[in-house]
Amino acid sequence: MSEEASHSKNNANDGSDNEADGGVRRNWEASFLALLDYKNIYGNTLVPSAYEQDTALGHWVRKQRRYESSGKLPPDKRQRLDAIGFVWKLRGEQLPERQPSTRRQQKNQQTKE
Repeated sequence: MSEEASHSKNNANDGSDNEADGGVRRNWEASFLALLDYKNIYGNTLVPSAYEQDTALGHWVRKQRRYESSGKLPPDKRQRLDAIGFVWKLRGEQLPERQPSTRRQQKNQQTKE
């Protein structure tokens, strides 16, 4: 097995670089920065799984929770997510109002005109 294939296999489930979600392939850092952008817009890190503006981000956030709960998320990444107020457990917590999808916004706009 090549070194690259071995590295890829070893990092497949640890929340590390080269996450592939929703047809978009980007590294952990790029996804983290996208999460920061989301937080700046909506004031939280509760990205819906079906977030239409960036479906990969919703999937990535869900994966980070799964990696953390299974002990596979590296401590440095856990610390970075903690530092921005990442919400690890959703059950029993009040979630913010769901952000309207782009299609829903367009439909509502058309019906108002």
